[in-house]
Amino acid sequence: MPGFDFSPGLPSSYELDYVPRTTDLTVTATAAASAQTWIDGNAVIYDGSTRVKVEAFSAAWDGGGTGANVGLLELYDGSTDLGVLAQVAGTGVMYGVYFVTPSAGSHTYHVKAWKSGSGSIRAASGTYVPAWYRIMKR
Repeated sequence: MPGFDFSPGLPSSYELDYVPRTTDLTVTATAAASAQTWIDGNAVIYDGSTRVKVEAFSAAWDGGGTGANVGLLELYDGSTDLGVLAQVAGTGVMYGVYFVTPSAGSHTYHVKAWKSGSGSIRAASGTYVPAWYRIMKR
């Protein structure tokens, strides 16, 4: 979706990028630095002055029935780690949102998954509505 015109005529809320995920991921990474790719966004060109909202959602994260297993979603801008976007202890819904004004030029955001704890974590999509990531002009 590169080449968006951020002119005043663009609606105040506009979807710039959307990527669904329909398959499960067994999370084995135990640190942000080795986080596994959950969803890769598309490259979008920004004007350097427009604020956007980055969101990620997953209907189910299965921590193996123990709250000691924490699943985390980490947000990256290219290879730059922007921090934890969302986390859930045990089993639950994962949703995170981050507001940012990207610098002028092309940016590709990535949502990566990792866990703390010794048990397994399954980022579920296959039997649920698709997980997704999106960027909205705000």
